[in-house]
Amino acid sequence: MGFSLSRLKIQHVVLFSLFLYFIIITGQDIHDTDVWWHLKVGEYIFEHRTVPKTDIFSFSNTGHEWIAHEWGAELLYYSAYKTGGFLGLFGLNLVILSANYFLFGRLVYRAAAKDLTVTTVVVVICAVFTAVFWVFRPHLAAYLLFISFLSVLEMYRDGKNLLWLLPPLMALWVNIHGSFIMGIVLIGIYLISGLFSINFGRLVSRKWSLGERKNLVITLLLVIAAVAVNPNTTKMYYYPFFTLNSEDIMESITEWSSPDFHLPIFKAFLAYLFVVYVTLVISQKTMDFKDILMLGLFTYLAMYGARNMGLFMFVTGPIWAERLAGFLSHGRPQKQVVVLNWMVLAGVVFYGIYSLPSQTPVEEKVNREWFPYQAVKYMKKNGLKGTLFNNYDWGGYLLWTRFPDNTIFIDGRSDVYEDRVLPEYMRITKLKPDAYDLLLKYNPQYILLKPDAPVNHLIKTKGDWIEIYKDDIAVLYKRKKLDPDNLEATG
Repeated sequence: MGFSLSRLKIQHVVLFSLFLYFIIITGQDIHDTDVWWHLKVGEYIFEHRTVPKTDIFSFSNTGHEWIAHEWGAELLYYSAYKTGGFLGLFGLNLVILSANYFLFGRLVYRAAAKDLTVTTVVVVICAVFTAVFWVFRPHLAAYLLFISFLSVLEMYRDGKNLLWLLPPLMALWVNIHGSFIMGIVLIGIYLISGLFSINFGRLVSRKWSLGERKNLVITLLLVIAAVAVNPNTTKMYYYPFFTLNSEDIMESITEWSSPDFHLPIFKAFLAYLFVVYVTLVISQKTMDFKDILMLGLFTYLAMYGARNMGLFMFVTGPIWAERLAGFLSHGRPQKQVVVLNWMVLAGVVFYGIYSLPSQTPVEEKVNREWFPYQAVKYMKKNGLKGTLFNNYDWGGYLLWTRFPDNTIFIDGRSDVYEDRVLPEYMRITKLKPDAYDLLLKYNPQYILLKPDAPVNHLIKTKGDWIEIYKDDIAVLYKRKKLDPDNLEATG
């Protein structure tokens, strides 16, 4: 992107500073609820050399069919953990993030006609909005594959045919994350946008030649076929649609819900969305039909589910950069103090090294204001074993720290629980009329909840439970007496 050691620009320094941003965000205490169960699944695959097909972790749903579609990423993350503990996870994410933003930066730089200032602005804005997703989870690797698809398709539009890369990339993607469907969508958009020649005002589109269309159609068919290259084979063709059609998943999981514009991050995102669209409207540049399709679809997806915000940023960045370059092409100061730039870069590197996390056990990197860290220590110290009804957000952490001594009721694998356990969990926690009967149906030996959870009142009014531990984060109950059928399970 125009970088030269002899002419270091402040824009280069800012882009290099992203690596420091990666370090700071990735090295913080783990607050994401799903990291833990992904590691536990990776551990199971690593130790048993097989991908599970049924639920083996919960007592509420044991034996239920489970499409462990993210097994490849889970094995990758666990292998990083096995090799280097928290630093292994940290290093893996640094590599993935660096590759993500390098490829994204190239896309933006090309779209902005090699304008380094515009590239810097767009890449930094994208990094700020997507930083919330920089956790040790499969979707981060999926971002890299999404951007790779975009890059290959853009190069094809420029006359460089690397479409042969897409089928093997899809075979990798389908074993990494459920967003693989976006690869098929991207090819479809590029194909459709060039079926006709359009020249209507500012709206234009170049028609693909017969050979170009043939290449895209063949690639699309091969990519679709590659979806079956996974342990669950053809089941992956309908899996993404099953998840999107689940009302309980949409209601109970924040990242699947529409953005809450009461929150600062989403207010800022709405402002960015407004700026992007205003820029496109007032720009005098022509608008490719492909960009219209991309903007429309990914705006809808971002409004439909907050987790799609990252995809929206990666898609709109190059489109916005192309117009932004036209506005900022004149009147900018060009003088650069190279020595000062090098001094700033040296400071960034020094602070980056200073900010590197220590080799701390991953269990100690848990955010203790989010998870029941002390309660888990109490359970371990006192050798508490048995079935545990738990807060949904803590399920993955409890899997990592307490399984197999304690089997949990529910965790972040919402698709496994969607048909029965998740709806009944919601009825219990929302104190529906049958809440206590549903709880007793599962006959848990322990209950671990947040102190302010409404269901605490219900439990305390019954005579079946003893409060054995409480702090500001969690309260733990033990069953006084179990049903006769479960007496063998008492701890």
